[in-house]
Amino acid sequence: MKHSSLERLFMIASALTLAVAGSTLALSRASIADDLKPIPVAEEWGPMIRTWEGVQTAPLGPALSTYARIPFRPTIDKAAYQVAKARPGSGPMIASPETASPAVPPPTVVKNYAGVSQTTAGGWFPPNSDGAVGPTEYLQIVNSYLVVYNKSSNAVAKQATLAQFFSYTAQPLFDPRVVYDKTWKRWIVAAVAFPESSAVMKMYVGISKTSSAAGSFNIYSFNTVVNSGDYFDFPMVGYDQDAIFVTANIFDAADNFVCARMYYVAKAKVYNGQKATWLLFNNLSGTLAAPIVWDQNVDTWFAAPQVKATSANSFIKLYRFANLSRATFASGESFDLPVSGGFAIPPNAPQTGGEPLDTIDCRFANVSTQMSTTGGRYSLFNVHCISHLGHAVNRWYEINVTNPSAPTIRQKGTFQATSTSHDFNPHIAANGSGDCFVVWSATDPNNGKNAMVYFGGRRASAALNTMGVNATPLFTSAAWYDDGQGAAFNRWGDYSAVRIDPSNSLEAWLTNEVVTGTTSPSTEWGTQIGAVKY
Repeated sequence: MKHSSLERLFMIASALTLAVAGSTLALSRASIADDLKPIPVAEEWGPMIRTWEGVQTAPLGPALSTYARIPFRPTIDKAAYQVAKARPGSGPMIASPETASPAVPPPTVVKNYAGVSQTTAGGWFPPNSDGAVGPTEYLQIVNSYLVVYNKSSNAVAKQATLAQFFSYTAQPLFDPRVVYDKTWKRWIVAAVAFPESSAVMKMYVGISKTSSAAGSFNIYSFNTVVNSGDYFDFPMVGYDQDAIFVTANIFDAADNFVCARMYYVAKAKVYNGQKATWLLFNNLSGTLAAPIVWDQNVDTWFAAPQVKATSANSFIKLYRFANLSRATFASGESFDLPVSGGFAIPPNAPQTGGEPLDTIDCRFANVSTQMSTTGGRYSLFNVHCISHLGHAVNRWYEINVTNPSAPTIRQKGTFQATSTSHDFNPHIAANGSGDCFVVWSATDPNNGKNAMVYFGGRRASAALNTMGVNATPLFTSAAWYDDGQGAAFNRWGDYSAVRIDPSNSLEAWLTNEVVTGTTSPSTEWGTQIGAVKY
């Protein structure tokens, strides 16, 4: 095991270089030597107070013809990525070397109804459906639209295009995210805009002024371009006790992956509608999953599975940050956490007809959950899609971060809908007791099944490495999907979402993509919203 010398980062303006430790079967620990720079929101919009009265009378936004099909940008060489994705996606499915879909009691359905459709959203694909739940509302967000639903009645309370919500029409907004901070009772809504020029590409973040998503928001924005031609892609939004953070992959003007960045800002500023300075850590590993932090740990953990094209990957890159609300004292370090058995880019998911559905790569596609148990253990949960015996399957992790100098994988396991299904587009959430909920997409052409929304979960008391899967999907699409582009695959995802209900920690709300048509091929996606509980 090799260790680099541990260095603490303080707020500096000089450009440094990331020290990337080599892959090894033992935990590798390294310093972060990154570029930490202030980015003043005052030079942009914020804060701008946005009321729903103003939102619903604002312009709808620019036409989407140029951007209707949003490309997936891998963080490895594009040609090598396409070779990896061309692996066969069929063949027999046999028992995983890990415990796969064991007889663990899953949660049961409480709510199940249709969400935003492609027609309502304005024609984008894929939808990139995300959602969050508050005390009385569920907010669903897609490309490029958001809807606030009443939790009890499922009725639509508010809806708008992202252009209306953020009062921005220079370029279309995409890759939306939403989370709810149950401690401080604030909604955080975010999306990035396509570039205005090689020097300007804006990220927008809206913070609710109350616990209601139907109330007023303070809108912040910042320019994501550090070097000319920077392209800001696949952002994620999370928070800890004192800060909000946004992670994203950065590509250059030639569309080559450069690095990931993590921007952060003090909650005390933006929750109170004050002008605030966003800061960043630069030159991180892509794709970096931001966490939702439910504990009082002084450290905040970010995770990024290391994606390769031609061989199994062997580790997850972890970053431990501290004092993110105090710019002068912000610090961090990184670890290479080995994963026994490794993981590889999954094949696409075949349908009953037409081209397969895009399963993207083996990144963590949505936020992690960081929490502590009553026994004093601090844990980080996430899930990704991997390749197994010619199929896409899901693998979840609980990473023990109690010892900040030596994180370990406490448990991990694969899960899938059936022995012949192709499973992808997963997300996981955990409550403060360590109970988990999962949601994902699946196809099962051997049994005549098109795209389905599956869910499952486990109680903290279940046997290690196990995950329960509900035998009946939340939704089964009647038709197979064709995005109409004539490509070798159909864009799908790129992410789904499951969130713990702040009013009941044994209930979770979820959303995912479905096919709305009843005749194959169907060219319109829809979304499904559900609530499940123990």
